Amino acid sequence: MDSVVKAKIDSLYEAFSVLANGAYTYVTDMRTDWTRWSKEAVHYFGLPDEYMQGGSLCLDGKNPPG
Repeated sequence: MDSVVKAKIDSLYEAFSVLANGAYTYVTDMRTDWTRWSKEAVHYFGLPDEYMQGGSLCLDGKNPPG
């Protein structure tokens, strides 16, 4: 992942994770299709990593709670 893209995703993720107040959080850069997931979501959904390209397609029928 490009360092500029990672920095942007991390910045947005940090802001949203504060607002999420403990909920599973993820942020996707729709131009590059890179997603950062919260560690809790990675564990719950059995995802391979916090950072994934095409990450929204990795849920295999599972839906984030909400």
